[in-house]
Amino acid sequence: MRPSATYGGGYRVMTATGTNSAPYTSTLSFSNYAQSNVMVIQGSNVGIGTTSPTGYRLVVENTSEDLLKLHNSTDGLDALISFTNPGGTLGRIQGIDNGGLGFDVGNNAGGIVSNAMFIKNNGNVGDRYN
Repeated sequence: MRPSATYGGGYRVMTATGTNSAPYTSTLSFSNYAQSNVMVIQGSNVGIGTTSPTGYRLVVENTSEDLLKLHNSTDGLDALISFTNPGGTLGRIQGIDNGGLGFDVGNNAGGIVSNAMFIKNNGNVGDRYN
């Protein structure tokens, strides 16, 4: 990689920087025409809205309240976050289609207890049966 290069017709759409000595760090930055460093990849870390995604594999930074949106475009299906490892699913948090929030627990062997805890759309909290 060249120590510093800009691509995109001089508009700094993508910038690649790197060092040619140990520890051989490299950074790949993507920009739009209005903002620089919209997304930054440093090593194996990704930053959105930040120029230094350190400490975590994914860092999302913003000055407004909404930082992350998970959207399932198929009506009737839930949007969810899964926590997994090579053994299976450890747990999930899911936004329920009719409103509410479900917390699932896994047994690390592929089994899931859906809605082990559930926050209903009226604010009541219960298990999957209440």
